[in-house]
Amino acid sequence: MDATTATTFLNKSEIETLTGFKVPLRQIAQLKKQGIPFFTDRYNRPVVVRENLFGIGKKIEQPKNTPKWQPSVLKSVKNG
Repeated sequence: MDATTATTFLNKSEIETLTGFKVPLRQIAQLKKQGIPFFTDRYNRPVVVRENLFGIGKKIEQPKNTPKWQPSVLKSVKNG
């Protein structure tokens, strides 16, 4: 494991501390319950991207008054 991987993803011990469980299936259930994004590796162990933890709880601003896309065929029907 290189230095980039070590800082990009939580290690096994950090996931155990975060979830309170050592068993991967229980860790997965707890991460889902906490709303923490993760994916699983080929051994079905949860992998958490460190950056995902910093975004939790932050309010994401939605764009204001953005027009919805509409196909030109429907635009001509409404205007015509």
